[in-house]
Amino acid sequence: MDAGRQSPRQNADGGGDVVVIHELGHIATKSTEEFVFPFGRQVIRFSFPVIRKHYNSYMGQTGLTDTKNGGFYPADNVQNMDEIARTTLEDRRGRLLAKESARLLAKGQLTEQAYQNFGPLGGLAANIYSAVTETADTRSWTLLPEAYFVTRTHFAPGSHTVKSSTGGRIGKITTIQVDKGKLLLLRDS
Repeated sequence: MDAGRQSPRQNADGGGDVVVIHELGHIATKSTEEFVFPFGRQVIRFSFPVIRKHYNSYMGQTGLTDTKNGGFYPADNVQNMDEIARTTLEDRRGRLLAKESARLLAKGQLTEQAYQNFGPLGGLAANIYSAVTETADTRSWTLLPEAYFVTRTHFAPGSHTVKSSTGGRIGKITTIQVDKGKLLLLRDS
């Protein structure tokens, strides 16, 4: 709804809408999946990022309760950040594997040159350095919530006491002022 437009409900009773944005859980973090295998005189460590599936960390109702009349207004899931992170990583999987393979080839060539130029000890040192420095990029947006839920409801004009619940956790009890034709935006995290 545009900020300047009024809905038919608002015109009928002169009330306004209340929108509550609920932030649930914490986004899944990236971890490392790795394989180590011998190849000629070298030990190759192949490492790439993964996001493992985890179950929702929230249980219970999410929404807004009008404490005066006891009405509960449930929230709708509008964005699953875990799924976005997982899908984005899977979309990049081919590029990540190509870059990883190119890096492993370059490290392998440098290790072979170390064997040729500095003997077995130099080659061993280069091999160890190559294996130890091979890690996956596990940076992620760990401050994001797992999901966003939104409650939108209509209230008559005036003062209302509401209680928000997010994932079954009772949030703040807040007194809000609803004005005619206005949209009130609240955040519950």
